[in-house]
Parts: sequence; C-alpha cells; structure tokens
Amino acid sequence: MGISAALGSSALLPAGLGFRNVIINGGFDVWQRTTSSEYAASATAEYKAPDRWWTAQLSTTSTLIVSRQTADTTNFNYGCRVQRKSGQTGTGVIYLGQTLETVTSKSCAGRQVTLSFYAKKGANAVSTFEAIVYGGKGTDQTSASLFSTGWTSGTSLLSQTVTPTTTMTRYTYTFAVDSTYTQLALWFKWTPSGTAGADDWFQFEGVQLEANYQPTPFEQ
Repeated sequence: MGISAALGSSALLPAGLGFRNVIINGGFDVWQRTTSSEYAASATAEYKAPDRWWTAQLSTTSTLIVSRQTADTTNFNYGCRVQRKSGQTGTGVIYLGQTLETVTSKSCAGRQVTLSFYAKKGANAVSTFEAIVYGGKGTDQTSASLFSTGWTSGTSLLSQTVTPTTTMTRYTYTFAVDSTYTQLALWFKWTPSGTAGADDWFQFEGVQLEANYQPTPFEQ
C-alpha cells in the first residue's frame, strides 16, 4: 500500500512522515501526576494533570477540576476536561496550555503552520473559547513568564475564536510563523460567567501543531 493510500495526504508531508506534531502528549495519553486534579486556581501556570500541559485561572480563587475522560473520537484513548467546580462563582480567565522549548519550536520558524484539535463543551459552559499560538524571540522562556513579565518580543501568531457544540468536532487553523521566532506556546482560554453548573467545562482531544499548510493525520 502506498503512503498516499495509507495516510490520504502524502503531498502534505514535506518534512517526512514522523516528528510532525510539536505538541508533546497531544493525545492526552500520559497522566503521571494524577488523572483528576481539583485545586484552588491561581494566576500562575499549574502543572496539575496531563504531562506537559498547564492550567491557570486569573484573578480568582475558584476551584478548577482537570480530569482525564474517555475519548469521544475514534483512535484516541483519552481527552482532557477543564472545568469550574459546580457552585463556584469566580469568573477569571481559564487557560489550558503547553509551552514549547526552543529546540522544538524552531522547526516551525519561517513556515506555514497548522493547528488542529478536537473540542466540545458542557451544557453549562460559555459559548466560545479562544485558540492561541503565541510566539517569542527568546530562548526556553517559561510558562510562568507568560503571566508575569512576558516573553521577549512576544505576540499572538494565531488568535482564533472557536464556537464548539456539545458534540466533539475537529477544528483546524493555518497561519504563518516568521523566521525570527524561536519559541512557541499554545493555549486555549475562556472567560466563564455566573455560577458554575455541573457541566461548566470544555474537553479537548488530539491536539496537533505542525509545520504544514494543511492538517495531516494525528501523530502522538
């Protein structure tokens, strides 16, 4: 069987078959800390659940729950759900993100880059979230600095409003990364409202960020 028959898009693989996805643990398979974490949110990045991913909630002390869920999507095992605990009233911005090292980010510099992921919302969640890819010109700057001093020459390379439904759906966005950028970060963010209900959450699966002009099949 040829590559095009196996993958359906061999023309979209200019860099070869492997190492396309620069997101680590994009399938949310690895949860070495815990598969469910409940904690008082803070305005700093907290590595509380899936490996390599962080969460934060700004300007509030509401309780966040980050949990592993059985995937809705064929070929994935798990998804990551982030929610306010039922009854909480804090409405600070909530983040789920990953900060990439410079050695990983450089493969995207000077190229067209595509973000793809699956997402759905709980019945009590707000109607939209943002998908953001952030770029900087420093070296191995941390997630903590994103929320304090910011990254060197930091700017949003992609800022996309997503309107998910209660059905898991794939979303894809393509954008350019200038050759001067040496580090990337990805995050999903939303601003909750009112008092949290039992289904005040967003769930994500199969997150991929690749140097390509269209999405290709998910690579762990």
